[in-house]
Amino acid sequence: FPVTIDYVSNINANMKASKVFVSNIEGKVIATQTASGVSNYTFDMSGVKAGVYFVNVAHASGVETVKFVKQ
Repeated sequence: FPVTIDYVSNINANMKASKVFVSNIEGKVIATQTASGVSNYTFDMSGVKAGVYFVNVAHASGVETVKFVKQ
């Protein structure tokens, strides 16, 4: 799933995602949203401050993590 300047996108029904959560560089979860049952999901990152974050998507095959740098 790609991460752009303010959005995480392409989380889709095929992934069977259940939860999307964002943690900061210290590992503190700063945002979480339920994604189950969504056919095409976008997570809005426009409200977070500049810094390094990790976007985690829990889905049927495990958890995928993508590093995200907000400028």
